[in-house]
Amino acid sequence: MNKKFVILLVLILCFQSTGCSGKDNQKEIDFIRSYINEEQYEKAIVELDEYNTKNGRTLDEEDYYYGVCYNRLGLYKLAEEAIDYYQTDHDDIKGNYEKAITLYGTADYEKANQLFESIKDAYLDNPEYFYYYGNSCYYNKKYADAARLLEKAVNLDPKQHTYNIDLLYAYSELEEYNKGIEACNNYLKILGEKKEVNSDERDQLEYQRGDFFIMPVNTKLL
Repeated sequence: MNKKFVILLVLILCFQSTGCSGKDNQKEIDFIRSYINEEQYEKAIVELDEYNTKNGRTLDEEDYYYGVCYNRLGLYKLAEEAIDYYQTDHDDIKGNYEKAITLYGTADYEKANQLFESIKDAYLDNPEYFYYYGNSCYYNKKYADAARLLEKAVNLDPKQHTYNIDLLYAYSELEEYNKGIEACNNYLKILGEKKEVNSDERDQLEYQRGDFFIMPVNTKLL
């Protein structure tokens, strides 16, 4: 067989193999992104792990994706490691946003608030941003700021029940009981619209709503 023909055949086979591998890799990356968009963070992590096992650490933003997943799962120390690693080679707003969430999650509220504030112009339409920023202010005992930010989160996504319940807590600290009752009622309404309703959670909220009705009276008596 002609040597030139053999070399050409080998090159063609190598190219086809690489091309298929590239397509497979892109498909895996698309799976990872779709899982994150669908808030299936555990599955996204499994895909990331499998990708790394097969290809090594070749994905440019894999540490960012790990950070996003760990943050949403409340695994803030793991998220911090991933985002810190990502930020050694990247200086961008999305990395700073995830870093702010890890600072909040690891109870470094002052730094978290500073970082949230520095990127606010990029997240004016993002309810999750106001949720995390508001909670960071709440735990930093800046209750008026917490209420203001959580109100924005609720306005942007009124069907997200966790925003309403955390807004209730902020109102409680500010002794704005009527607003607290409204937030609690919104929370219960959202639960009522869901097919899967946690009865214990509902009972707890009903009890808490009762406290809000009683609190203003007790305050006047003291």
